[in-house]
Amino acid sequence: MVNTLKKIVASVSLALVLSACGGGGSTTSGGSGLLPGDDGPNSVQPTPTPEPTGFSALIEWDRPTRREGEDEGSLLLDEIGGYEIVYRDITENIEHIEIVDNQSIIDRSEFELTALKPGRYEFRIAVFDKFGMYSDYSETAYADIGM
Repeated sequence: MVNTLKKIVASVSLALVLSACGGGGSTTSGGSGLLPGDDGPNSVQPTPTPEPTGFSALIEWDRPTRREGEDEGSLLLDEIGGYEIVYRDITENIEHIEIVDNQSIIDRSEFELTALKPGRYEFRIAVFDKFGMYSDYSETAYADIGM
């Protein structure tokens, strides 16, 4: 018996939307360092605004709709098990893998990577079906983040 495997088409394309997590600190001016209405050390102090924790990248892709190989055919949305996003900080040579298998994210075809350090990154993505069959990785996309 010949076992034929269906291969998912590797036409998953990437789009990167980059953004920085913002936030600024608050300072007081004046000689005493007290805010107006401040009664000294026993008063309630305002909570400082947290410093940015890093940068983010929104990864977007086109959902594959077909398989390739001997048993070429369509790939339905409910057959997709998820996506594997591989990204690497080229400047530090650190590779990370994110498995996206949440159905609401699969339906939207986007995922936000957060807390990224400044650097030059490369991104690739593969799709897998509910049986664990993987596509090839997409072409590599590059982005300078926080630079």
